[in-house]
Amino acid sequence: MAILRLQNQLMLGRITLPVVVVLSTCMWLAAGWWTPDSSVRETTYPLWQAMTAGYPFGTWIDKLCSYILYGGIGYFLVGLNNRFGLIRVRASVQTSLYFLFVSVCPALHGLSMGQCAAAFLLPSLYFLFRSYQSEQAAAWLFHSFVFLGAAGLFFPSLLWIAPVFWVGAYSFRSLHWRSFLASWLGGLLPYWLLFGHAYWHDRMDLWQAPFIEAIRSLGVSPWQMEMNIGIMVACLLVWFIVGSLHGLIAAHEDKLRTRACLHFTILLGIGLWVLTALSPSLVVDWLPLCLIPVCILCGHFFALTHSRQSNAFFVVSLVGVWVLFGLFMTGN
Repeated sequence: MAILRLQNQLMLGRITLPVVVVLSTCMWLAAGWWTPDSSVRETTYPLWQAMTAGYPFGTWIDKLCSYILYGGIGYFLVGLNNRFGLIRVRASVQTSLYFLFVSVCPALHGLSMGQCAAAFLLPSLYFLFRSYQSEQAAAWLFHSFVFLGAAGLFFPSLLWIAPVFWVGAYSFRSLHWRSFLASWLGGLLPYWLLFGHAYWHDRMDLWQAPFIEAIRSLGVSPWQMEMNIGIMVACLLVWFIVGSLHGLIAAHEDKLRTRACLHFTILLGIGLWVLTALSPSLVVDWLPLCLIPVCILCGHFFALTHSRQSNAFFVVSLVGVWVLFGLFMTGN
């Protein structure tokens, strides 16, 4: 019973998010002190190089900007839950989990292509969910794919997730020929803007770069991953599987729209993990994106279950987060 009360208080308490923010900030400061160069990463993507020319990667400014951007992502996760009732209660558990998982891994503390793409993926999800059985589905899908296309500019590998969004729109009963055409127009709009910029500045290589990078990432690359990150990926996969199974088993307890949104979140997570497996060398860019469905589904699981098994899993997960942080701190 004590463990049960602990889970309820931590998952549904009002002070949970402020406490997690303080803990995450301390973890960021500790990681910055012990692993000051952990966020420096090289990329051959020309458009990202052009957008970040002169940006102070690896400095405290870089980590501060990344910290603020993650804060925006966490705030949007709260709004997404409150707008669509994904967890049936006005909880911030999904944001707390996102902050904890990000803070655990120092490699995620610097600005990256995946982090910027995650900031655009959330608005894309918002507009897709708004299209559920809507008479204005064409408009909602247009806006959804505008943000998805913008996310693809930052991280071209994410373009391959577009079919998952069409499947989601079909399950929401919002996909017809008009909305399908609108989604294409919305997805192409960021690239038309990029084309105009590239043509004006005589840099057509920038316009071609997202498509070349997306095709290049399609093939299965050699499995290259640090052991600590590999352990974190394995843990996140376990949490995703547990959250997904709970979302499927307990689907009858949710409203029809909530059920459809959670099922799409599961499908989105599967697509993101498959793409991560196809390009493991980009795992640091994929993790901020994969964390979105993981945290939503785990938040749904932790906030709405009260069994001994869920309590035990909660305690093990809580301990595992700190063990992961210790591994990263000692492994670097």
